[in-house]
Amino acid sequence: MRKRNLWKAVAVSSAMMMALAGAQTVAAKETGVKPAETENESIINVTKLFMELPEDIVNVPDSMTIDKDDNLILTVPNFADTSMPGCVLKIDKEKNVTKWFDVPVNEATGRANPMGVAFDDEWNMYLVDNQPWTGEDLTKDQGRLLKITFDENGELADCKEIATGMEHPNGIRIKDGYVYMTMSSLARIEAEDGSGHLVSGVYKFPCDAEGIKVTNTLEDENLLQTFITDNPDCQYGLDGIEFDKDGNLLVGDFGDGEVEKITFNEDGSVKDISSYAKDSENLRTTDGMFMDADNTLYVADFSANAIAKIRPDGTVTRIAASPDSDGADGELDQPGEPIIWDGRLIVSCFDNVTDEFKVNTAHDAPFTLCELDVYAPVEEVMNKTELFASLPEDMVNVPDSMTVDKDGNLILTVPNFADTSVPGCVLKIDKDKNITKWFDVPVNETTGRANPMGVAFDDEWNMYLVDNQPWTGEDLTKDQGRLLKITFDEKGELKECKEIATGMEHPNGIRVKDGFVYMTMSSLARIEAEDGSGHLVSGVYKFPCDGEGIKVTNTLEDENLLQTFITDNPRCQYGLDGIEFDKEGNLLVGDFGDGEVEKIVFNEDGSVKEITSYAKDWTQLATTDGMFMDENGILYVADFQENAVARILPDGTVERIAASPDSDGANGELDQPGEPIIWNGKLILSCFDNVADDLKVNTGHDMPATMAQMDIPQ
Repeated sequence: MRKRNLWKAVAVSSAMMMALAGAQTVAAKETGVKPAETENESIINVTKLFMELPEDIVNVPDSMTIDKDDNLILTVPNFADTSMPGCVLKIDKEKNVTKWFDVPVNEATGRANPMGVAFDDEWNMYLVDNQPWTGEDLTKDQGRLLKITFDENGELADCKEIATGMEHPNGIRIKDGYVYMTMSSLARIEAEDGSGHLVSGVYKFPCDAEGIKVTNTLEDENLLQTFITDNPDCQYGLDGIEFDKDGNLLVGDFGDGEVEKITFNEDGSVKDISSYAKDSENLRTTDGMFMDADNTLYVADFSANAIAKIRPDGTVTRIAASPDSDGADGELDQPGEPIIWDGRLIVSCFDNVTDEFKVNTAHDAPFTLCELDVYAPVEEVMNKTELFASLPEDMVNVPDSMTVDKDGNLILTVPNFADTSVPGCVLKIDKDKNITKWFDVPVNETTGRANPMGVAFDDEWNMYLVDNQPWTGEDLTKDQGRLLKITFDEKGELKECKEIATGMEHPNGIRVKDGFVYMTMSSLARIEAEDGSGHLVSGVYKFPCDGEGIKVTNTLEDENLLQTFITDNPRCQYGLDGIEFDKEGNLLVGDFGDGEVEKIVFNEDGSVKEITSYAKDWTQLATTDGMFMDENGILYVADFQENAVARILPDGTVERIAASPDSDGANGELDQPGEPIIWNGKLILSCFDNVADDLKVNTGHDMPATMAQMDIPQ
């Protein structure tokens, strides 16, 4: 007999996983306080009703996926009344609900109870039929894995049984021609240490297989890996399943409230197993799971009536919870699975298991889906800003970066990307909000223009300016970015402009420290990502303040290239942008697309010693544009995409402090904030207002160009 390693072995009772089956009479217990209890009252009832499901079709909803037409697909096992057919529903963007099809029944039982669902690349559907979930003798070992194909009209054409005879199949995912499936109980397999712990497992079936007879033993050729549930008071095994962005398989051990990570060898065999995340205070049970494009995992906490998110570093945060209810007002009613669809987190409410340690106390109508706007700011931060200034339209159509000069004036760069016939210039704003043009930036002789962005002074009040002409994407300006040094005469008028560096692909933000200019390059398209992902590479450059005539090649050959970074987020391939030094002299750079701030620590000779993640929380900060650190070590970051501003506390906690809907900024709303700065006791924000796409709140450029302000949060 071939043996597979049994992952984890700690003494538990031999209670059967069917503690979850038999809806109203479950006797299983869970350790600790009742998991509904939470100290964070702000997450109670933050969900709202997505929809009530038709009671003539649904009494228990379960798993979800998205079809090729972007409809939400929902499986309906109907465990509370199995006389109702198990079926699959289709929900469109207008929330029209239709029954797509009744799932073909198992001939031995005359029923079907669909749970896990997924599509392959050709839009064939794979369904788990978990009839054994009810615990009836009729359905023992009658679980099936089905492959559903459709005709040209999208109607069910064929249903094949990939595998049959399964004890307790549950969730599935498809990858590279295989179906990966969790089996929540494998009662015939004994734990290797003889403890009697519950064993569950992951199976791997070829998508084109048919007629596989599963024995629920170690003899099964398709059994990939077994696991043991440690918690003696909740003996229910693997449930949720998901792949991370690196192709590792994540599986949730329901009873232990733990997510495990399986990594693979090149031949697809198991290479390693490790704990991905576990935090019993924030996640008691792991039912369905969904990972977003930013590698944040959302998990249904079935027993606690809650939803948790798990960041890539394994940090677990409970983001929503509800007391016991019927779900009619949008409360979580025993969440079974989350999915992100149409910009919201949709959660199915299973509502069919009760015991003294579960929040749910009864199965009751209506049968619901709820929603949570995980990417939207909370209401209390909306429209917290007010108008600082409407900028003169003859000089400004796009403002950008700011600093403060030796006389305490606010200095603003004006790249004017919306109409480049208007000269790129630098403005001066005094304490009485008088606005004057300080100077037009000397143009690039090749292009006849200048588009100033990042700006900073050295200790002698020489100015350093980034001229990012390539930002427009025109052939004329390709690789025409410059780093300039501006000196002034006794009257403060422009005296000289030197080109420290030229030929840059996409220069952006700068800071000056100890005789050097540190600059972010938001794109380095000529450099290939080392991880083979094909994702965007960006970088940090370091130039001497007295440098001149440096020719940048935008390759790894550049001597002034300090460090490169890769932007992981496939939805937003834009690299380093904001830049700031912390109080210890470490360099902080914001990866715009990943919404992450990275920290660069230096050796004594100025070389890079270490790079770590300083802060990342996509629900509070989606993109990192300009950044400013105050005297208390609090970092303020412009969230360009979300029309928002966040602050990052010294411990890395990210808090969104202001946000606005799409507007023209005339009433002081944030209108695509580009950079924050603290000046004259206020947080001042430039409103770039010049980029619109499907990801961004901003929908178009409009005049006048504005700046917003807000009180500094306490």
